[in-house]
Amino acid sequence: MRIDSIMTNDVAVCQPDTNLAEVGAKMWAMDCGIVPVVDSWGTMIGVVTDRDICMALTTRNIAASSLKARDVMTGRVESVSPDDEVFEVLQTMRDHRIRRVPVVRDDGRLVGIVSTCDLLRAVGPVPGPTFEADLLETLHAISEPQRVPRDPFVATM
Repeated sequence: MRIDSIMTNDVAVCQPDTNLAEVGAKMWAMDCGIVPVVDSWGTMIGVVTDRDICMALTTRNIAASSLKARDVMTGRVESVSPDDEVFEVLQTMRDHRIRRVPVVRDDGRLVGIVSTCDLLRAVGPVPGPTFEADLLETLHAISEPQRVPRDPFVATM
């Protein structure tokens, strides 16, 4: 199975000068934990994760609006090609201990993201009342995207 058949296509992106408050609002609205940073040509130059934002704000004790994506982004990012097989992506995730991988064309342009959630949704149910079946059912439920649009300025508990 090729990765382009299961990747997420609708990806929120930002520019290097986008402030972290805006990046966080995109994550909240899109129900995601990673926002690729692209240049003006759409070439991916890095990523900002929810963890990057959390660590930057808590260790610097400053407002999210005063930091830019370029200040916290990871520049060297593992990526995969849309025509890579799922097994290649799984190996990349294992080797680099990552849960989300940008999918880029040969020219460096971003075309999607593949996450462990995408991979879990691609797996069918395991038959029978087993631990594996129950675990997979639970992970499927956790991995489902939010169905209701979320207001980026209203947090729910």
